[in-house]
Amino acid sequence: GANDQYRLGPAIDRWVDPAAPGANAATTMVSTTEGNVKVAMKATDLGGGRWRYDYAAMNLDFARAQTEGAEPNLRVLRAQGFDNFTVPVGAATVTDLVFSDGDLESANDWVPDIRDGRLTWTSSSRTNTLNWGTMFRFSFIVNQAPATGAVTMHVAADSTREVLRFDSLLTPEPLARQAAVA
Repeated sequence: GANDQYRLGPAIDRWVDPAAPGANAATTMVSTTEGNVKVAMKATDLGGGRWRYDYAAMNLDFARAQTEGAEPNLRVLRAQGFDNFTVPVGAATVTDLVFSDGDLESANDWVPDIRDGRLTWTSSSRTNTLNWGTMFRFSFIVNQAPATGAVTMHVAADSTREVLRFDSLLTPEPLARQAAVA
């Protein structure tokens, strides 16, 4: 009909349709008792053996609340989502790194780092974590075609190493080699 451009659901599903992602694209959702998070991605063949990887991470409603006190004087100190995003890249040469959080403040951009075959963007401050209702974009170019892999996001909570793992995505480093490195 005339209004078929309107659809219920998160914006990320308009970029990569979960029912029909298309070639070199994928999307996956992780649901926990604390909320739901989606990651979608597209890999674009730039020619000459170079590929651009674009990832969108959307925190639908995940929050790790840190509180003090007890009812009826319970105080929420923080209710944050995630403070890093990691893509396995293996030995690929990585260039053209892009982070976008939807604002024009470069001072709060997440900082990329490549170590041990992994590209990780990390929040530069507690004030710009990937909280519920927000979506961030991560992009880079490598000399490696896509393979089935997994990305991770670290939960932004004090004293935790907990990560959510998003399987069935495409990454420069195949899952079999990721397991061997980890």
